[in-house]
Amino acid sequence: MLIKLLDEFEAIRAAMPLEPRAKKAWRVPEETEAKRIVGLVESWKNKVKRALGAKKGTTVPKFKSLVAEAADIPINLTAQVRHGVPETERLNKW
Repeated sequence: MLIKLLDEFEAIRAAMPLEPRAKKAWRVPEETEAKRIVGLVESWKNKVKRALGAKKGTTVPKFKSLVAEAADIPINLTAQVRHGVPETERLNKW
């Protein structure tokens, strides 16, 4: 959704009657925040991918930190962590 929004910002910028230099510099205030959030999500996804692909497995503290990190990103990642939260709780009881 945010990536689609960023594409729309780019289309708006391209349609503006500005000099190329001014076009490149012009930003909707929300665009900067959207780019930051997309970067956070991509970084988190890469960490999860590396953790799940680790040859030695992923430690419980690392798994918990990834679930906690998802909660700190200002976007709904519920679908991505829905399996991790119950597993984290189960590991805590163990």
